[in-house]
Amino acid sequence: MQQRTGLLVLVLATLVTARLASAQQSEVDSKARRLDKSIFLIRDPAVQTELRLSQDQKDAVGRLVSEVNEPLFHLRDLSQEKAIEAAQPLAPNIYETLETILDPAQRQRLQQIVLRVNGLSDIVRPDWSAELGLDERQRQKIRTISEQVQARLLKLASEPQSTGTPDAIKKQAQQYQIDEYRRIVATLTAEQKSRLVALLGEKFDLSRLRPIVHQAPELRDVDEWINSEPQSLEQLRGKVVALHFWTFG
Repeated sequence: MQQRTGLLVLVLATLVTARLASAQQSEVDSKARRLDKSIFLIRDPAVQTELRLSQDQKDAVGRLVSEVNEPLFHLRDLSQEKAIEAAQPLAPNIYETLETILDPAQRQRLQQIVLRVNGLSDIVRPDWSAELGLDERQRQKIRTISEQVQARLLKLASEPQSTGTPDAIKKQAQQYQIDEYRRIVATLTAEQKSRLVALLGEKFDLSRLRPIVHQAPELRDVDEWINSEPQSLEQLRGKVVALHFWTFG
């Protein structure tokens, strides 16, 4: 029970972190290319199936992911603000490459999935806000709703033992998100709700997605390989690997 609860708390904390980062990125000038979850989601098998990528497209996506994986991997230890700032220079190349790989319909569907993953609070992002025709009063109200949900999720993650079982915690978190969705939709006019339906596109089962993770970087700057020739990740793929680290004071 304690192990399951700890894992769920980690998931909740990750969810809150992602929401906070998304909220900060949403304030970026609409003319700037912001780095969203496209590069992570495009490599997910469920997303690739949804977009109906050809094998050539999958191969091209694989090359792009490999190219940007390590720079993004090294952002993991930075604060949210510094990670967002450091990631921005990568955005133009990523989006320009994706535009050559995906057709317009695929790019649109990918953005619909990104919005569903980020949550409805992300509609305050300048480009989506403009598409929906949100005014400043609506944007501020949506921000307030999102902040309230973030606070509830943080409390849920910080007080797991007093909240209940892992299933109860998960159910409560889902209810917070459902309530957030309903409250945000309630801020929209009838016309904006119709635009939102088009913005979200067809339903997509988010439970099909794998956790968003980085690929392990290559082992570099190794002074000496003991009992082995130098190895690459491709050579080790599909094998069980044990790494031993020694530090000397």
